Amino acid sequence: MHSSPMIKAIIFDICGVLFLPRDESHQGKHPLNSFGQACVLLRNYGINVTDEAKPLLREIYLKSSVGAITREETLSQMSAVVKSSPGDLERAFKKMYTDTSIENVELYEHVLDLKRRGYKIGILSLLFPLSKDIFIPQKYYDNFDALVVSCDDKLRKPDPRVFQLMLERLGASAHESVFVDDKKENVQASQALGMHGIRFESNDQLLEALAEVGVK
Repeated sequence: MHSSPMIKAIIFDICGVLFLPRDESHQGKHPLNSFGQACVLLRNYGINVTDEAKPLLREIYLKSSVGAITREETLSQMSAVVKSSPGDLERAFKKMYTDTSIENVELYEHVLDLKRRGYKIGILSLLFPLSKDIFIPQKYYDNFDALVVSCDDKLRKPDPRVFQLMLERLGASAHESVFVDDKKENVQASQALGMHGIRFESNDQLLEALAEVGVK
């Protein structure tokens, strides 16, 4: 019986892993995992998002999330749909994401400890520029060994190429790497490439799952 290969790299999603809903009792859709819900909540911040506007905003979001349009084009096109100024829309997104989400500080501190123990750590996340502003603080750029962000790298999960890009940047092979995400389809996509995929449910559950693949 062959022993498991040594894990060298651990890759984390942001939304639903490193950032969580601020309301722990939250069930169902949340701005972290649903742009549609983000649009609905913008109404609480002075943005008139009609039912007719939602599919138009989603179309713009999808282009923006893979870097097909710039940040400025995203704001310009979205603000035209909701008849708001780009500045007001930008402020509304920022406040909405900040009010409804909170950093998983306990996990972040554990990630830093993993790095101190010699593991390479990476971020692989689906974001568009207005969510990226909130969910990738400067300390992530400073402390993670590599980041792959959909709006910058023009690839989004579960496309196999986005995982391959992440592995290249970390200098690790698939079987030496663990990928942590809250969405089943993304975890399965990583496993199809030979990575150790873990679906995030809680910090305690994650630490147990990491220990099972030899990360302690």
